[in-house]
Amino acid sequence: MATSPLGPPLAYAASNASGTVSILDTGTLTISTPAAPLIAPAGVTITPDNVYLYVANSGGNTVSVVQRNLFAVTNTIGVGKSPFGIR
Repeated sequence: MATSPLGPPLAYAASNASGTVSILDTGTLTISTPAAPLIAPAGVTITPDNVYLYVANSGGNTVSVVQRNLFAVTNTIGVGKSPFGIR
């Protein structure tokens, strides 16, 4: 889980089983699950400028770079076998 350092009070949670990252608005307590091509996401963090999420894909041996506002994958980085967390 990662929390947004700037902007709206948001938290992000990776779900390995469903292949999604859910967004929790901690102000309104609403949850949304945006679609993205993620393969067994196991960890998520957000950049200090609140622009990108980095998602460790344990099933794809990659880290996805996700533009937060659009929830669009802008890059995929190969990182080795089964990344399971990210800072």
